[in-house]
Amino acid sequence: SDDTVIGLNVSGLLYFQCRDIGLETDYVELTRRLIDWALAKPNVKLMLIPHVIRNEDKPRWWRREQYVGDADDRAACRAAFEAWGGAKSDRICWLKGAHDAARVKYGIGRCDFFIGARMHSFIGATSQMIPGALLAYSKKAAGLSQLVGIGEAVVDLRTQSAEACVDAVDRLFESRQALRSKLQQRIPEIKSEVSDFFSEELAPLIYRCAGIDAPARTVESAASHSP
Repeated sequence: SDDTVIGLNVSGLLYFQCRDIGLETDYVELTRRLIDWALAKPNVKLMLIPHVIRNEDKPRWWRREQYVGDADDRAACRAAFEAWGGAKSDRICWLKGAHDAARVKYGIGRCDFFIGARMHSFIGATSQMIPGALLAYSKKAAGLSQLVGIGEAVVDLRTQSAEACVDAVDRLFESRQALRSKLQQRIPEIKSEVSDFFSEELAPLIYRCAGIDAPARTVESAASHSP
């Protein structure tokens, strides 16, 4: 398909408790505006994606009396879909089958551009080199986005109105190819750094704590990195 897929993570925490967090942005209004913004673009499909989900053998999240609290983003996704999306267009859906982390990350991986309210949903996108916007309500967001090489991706809900946030997301969407290029350069570097840390620094320490001899290659690698 030639359609561009935009993923929107709808946070149950922000959707149901945004007034308790002290944001400048009305998150529910922002969600509505983002849905309208995406559907106004030609050749775009929008997928609402939960990230925090309940782990239950027999989920009962679809019951309306459970549309409260921050324990399950699926409640927020469904509420937003029913309120603004479902009756408007066949170009919007929500990821109903997201019962575990693997399914959630697969859904994120189908996107061309991702808007994350949960910080770890944004990590799920950038780790797959998918450009996007991080809707930030914590100072941790800036450090994360800078780490992956796209510091400009932060949209601060603490200081901006819903209208300003949508404008910022739109600018990021229009520059998504440039963002993707930055991620394609930086993410492999991060993966290599993490791999080196585990194999060259952490593994020898674990062997030492366990009181067993480390494989020769691990010992040599650790020695080569000693000051």
